[in-house]
Amino acid sequence: MIAFPSTATVALYAGVDHGFYEKAGLDVRLSPTPSSQQLVQGLVSGQYQFGAALIDNFVAYRANQHAVARDPKHDLRVVMGLASASVALVSRADIESIHDLRDRRVGIDAPGTGFAFVLYHMLSQQGLNRADVRLTESGSTKARWAALERGEIDATMLTPEFALQAQAKGFRILQDSAQALPPYMGLALAADEAWAARNPALVRDFLRATLEAHEWLSRPENRPLAAESLSRELGGTPQEMLQLLEQLLASDALIADGRVSETGLTTVLTLRRQFGNPATMPMDAAQYVDLSYLP
Repeated sequence: MIAFPSTATVALYAGVDHGFYEKAGLDVRLSPTPSSQQLVQGLVSGQYQFGAALIDNFVAYRANQHAVARDPKHDLRVVMGLASASVALVSRADIESIHDLRDRRVGIDAPGTGFAFVLYHMLSQQGLNRADVRLTESGSTKARWAALERGEIDATMLTPEFALQAQAKGFRILQDSAQALPPYMGLALAADEAWAARNPALVRDFLRATLEAHEWLSRPENRPLAAESLSRELGGTPQEMLQLLEQLLASDALIADGRVSETGLTTVLTLRRQFGNPATMPMDAAQYVDLSYLP
């Protein structure tokens, strides 16, 4: 399995670290990805059987808008929702507003990815467009935070675990996605459609074990252990990670039943139609999601 490091992947970390996958008879190894391109390529090539990323990555692949060209023999389909998304536009302290980003270096994963589209939407609300800033491809959220901290970029989009670290070190949160957008479907689990069809029992066992790990997280006494896993994977102290985890659970951002929010997915599709290339694409969720493997 390959995934973007994030607090939203906490059920996957728990599944590995606390034996839920092993109990299901599965040998699961979780690899962090430095970019959406590597994650999608790893799934398409068969190097990985499951991938966890923003659902927009899998939408982009099926709509033939991803950096990895779509191979009809290896279509990717979302099989489980993991979390709704929250992302903040974070800058150096001397940048006081989104208007001040004109001609500044703004780090992104890639120009055609989900968080980049959220950035473009934030810019457009302030009368700017992507050409008004200096877009810099800086890799995963973890890599972008490191680039911001080193001064290689002036601003970037950060998920809560990295935005918290940035704020503690004096960086400025310019805007949160919750202020700029309707609900946005975030992290999802996807697999090669043909591979999943050949291995339905394995897919169901994997999803069932992930849901069991999520249920384990719902018990407060287990959360400090989960926070230790997050601290190891993401940086930050166990106490900071526990605080974020408690916030995620209290806000219902983590999806307990594995379903995909139709409202949140509609926001993703709308942004991709607005900022993607080509601008027209299927808006039917069934084109991208197959939840039939959920127990």
